[in-house]
Amino acid sequence: MPVALSETPDGLKIAVIGHFDFCLKPHLEQALRVCCQRPQAASCELDLGSVSYLDATALTLIRQFAQSLQDAGAQLTLKNPTKDSLRLLKAGGLEALLREPGQVADGRFPRQP
Repeated sequence: MPVALSETPDGLKIAVIGHFDFCLKPHLEQALRVCCQRPQAASCELDLGSVSYLDATALTLIRQFAQSLQDAGAQLTLKNPTKDSLRLLKAGGLEALLREPGQVADGRFPRQP
C-alpha cells in the first residue's frame, strides 16, 4: 500500500511511500475521514520521507487535504520532505505546512480567494 496510517498522541500520521500523485486521492480521502471522526480537533502529519516522486497533482491534493482538515478544526503538517519535494512544496506555496526537524509548523493554511 502506498500510504501507511498510524495513530499518534496528537492525531494521525500518514506516511506516503513511493510516487505521490493523483492515484493517492482515495487514500488521502480515507485518512481525512479517520482524522475528522476523532472527537477532538486533531492534527494530521503527512510524512514525505519515503516519497520518490511528487508532481503538481500531489500539490493540489495536499492543498485540498489541508483545507478540508482546517475546515474541520484540525491541521496538517508536512514532515521529512526530500530535497526535490521541498523545492516543489515551496514553489506551490505550501511552506506554511512544513515542519522541519526542530521546527513547529505554524499550522495555518492561507485560504484561496
